This record gives sequence, structure tokens and C-alpha cells, in this order.
Amino acid sequence: MVLNMFMDIPQETYALINRSFLSDKMKRSYKRVIEERKERFIRME
Repeated sequence: MVLNMFMDIPQETYALINRSFLSDKMKRSYKRVIEERKERFIRME
């Protein structure tokens, strides 16, 4: 399914977030948003 290929995106995105200049608090916030959206996709399948 098309959504399956998007399930790998979070790992790549986390690496970018970790290398960013964001504060630790903002990094956690971004990661939380990614997880929430991924969970929504999973429920839609």
C-alpha cells in the first residue's frame, strides 16, 4: 500500500531533527507530532 512507504520517513526525519539547531524541547515536540500523524495513518488503513 502507498502508506507503507511513508512509515520509513520518521526515521529519516528524526535524524534531521537531531542534527538541527532546535532546542531539545522543540525537537521533542516535532518528534511527537510525527508520531501522532503516523498513528493517524495507521488507523486509516
